[in-house]
Amino acid sequence: MKSLELNPNWCEGYITLARAQREMGEVHMAIDTYKKAIALLDSANSLTEEEKKEVAKEAKELEILLTV
Repeated sequence: MKSLELNPNWCEGYITLARAQREMGEVHMAIDTYKKAIALLDSANSLTEEEKKEVAKEAKELEILLTV
């Protein structure tokens, strides 16, 4: 994703990419991307605390999916 190449610390970009990967069935890729997003959550000033919790929840749900 070009925007992440230009700004590799853009948490919202990783969230968008992870969600797209999840919807396309790229679960392993999505989990890796969610991990990058989660690592940057503290710097994501445009996200509310509730939105940050939702991102963590989405990542956890995917990891659970892989263990079933």
